[in-house]
Amino acid sequence: MDDAGTAIMACIKAHIASSKVARWGMQAINMLLLHAEAAGATQFASCKRKLVSLGACEAMVAAMRKHATDVRVQYQACAAIRRLAAHDHITSDSLGALGACQAVMAAMRILAGEKLALAVCALAGLAQAAANASVLASEGAAQAVVAILQAHQRGMCTHFALYALHQLLRHGEIAATIDAAGTCSAVVHALDASPDDIEAHLPGMSALVELARSEETKALLDEAGACASIIRAMRTFPDSAAVQRDAVNAIVLLIAASGGAHRSRRLRLLGGHEVVLTALTTHLQEATTKAFAIMALITLIEAPPVAVDMLAQASTAVLEAMRDHPSCEPLQACGATSVARLAEAGADREQLCQCRAPELIAAAMQRFPDSARVQNGGAMALATLGRQAS
Repeated sequence: MDDAGTAIMACIKAHIASSKVARWGMQAINMLLLHAEAAGATQFASCKRKLVSLGACEAMVAAMRKHATDVRVQYQACAAIRRLAAHDHITSDSLGALGACQAVMAAMRILAGEKLALAVCALAGLAQAAANASVLASEGAAQAVVAILQAHQRGMCTHFALYALHQLLRHGEIAATIDAAGTCSAVVHALDASPDDIEAHLPGMSALVELARSEETKALLDEAGACASIIRAMRTFPDSAAVQRDAVNAIVLLIAASGGAHRSRRLRLLGGHEVVLTALTTHLQEATTKAFAIMALITLIEAPPVAVDMLAQASTAVLEAMRDHPSCEPLQACGATSVARLAEAGADREQLCQCRAPELIAAAMQRFPDSARVQNGGAMALATLGRQAS
């Protein structure tokens, strides 16, 4: 790659004024990256470093500026930026400092179809760098992506728009610029339009989580039908750990604070307690995610109270999670509190004691003596169980 990369970059720099050279040069950079990517992570990283050291970032931005109306130059440059910036905050930061954010935004205005999709993906890569947030906010990046999402309900543009939106919404400075109602509606409608499309749901559920962090957008997501979309996604993609994780996180956010009780009842009517229980016992592996699932499950069970058999299943799932992850403080705290809430909701306290709930809780309290959450939750659970077991 060394000789080829050096020759390509020398040609581009010498003849940047030629649209043909710019176009073929950008395509050549793309091909080098594509072949390196196919050869493995180490080769790909080496190729990226070499191209960056040869001035590829500067050349791409210069070509986009010099040939702003040439669709082929813009497309090839965006495709190259997409590969250079992907999962690389340092290169994304460097590209942003050179003006790549503005250049990609300008390219998005003249590209269409698959070419537009790749430009949106390049924007997502640039959005990974926090240093680019202010520029992307001032350029209206989130609004532009939402407009694309509204115009393309299916396919590659939808996939990359949802991915870009997720990356953009991670920055508070950008999230503050969105049309909240339009954004919530666009994301939910995109998911509903492609109910069996995992490529839409992976970034789409992540975007929902970011939107659900705000009190204003929680209500707007509810109005747009997000609760039904989340439960359907959990049922449709049971083997996707990422979908299950993001769905659980979204539920926890939606049922918290103002309006949470209303949304809990809605999710409960949709069978949310059942799919969360299934996720907890079958699909989720990471301890912190299980803690969120337990929080969601207990809240949904309480709104309104469920049948005894569901309480028994939930109790078993909570205790199993505590056994499986004894060193996870958030899960132990959540588990202890949940045992108390399950008992108060009508779970068989004698059965909880037979399943060694008191011993599990006491062990957690000994393991985390300085955790107020574990100590308070444990004391509440032991007191609740003690009233029945004594």
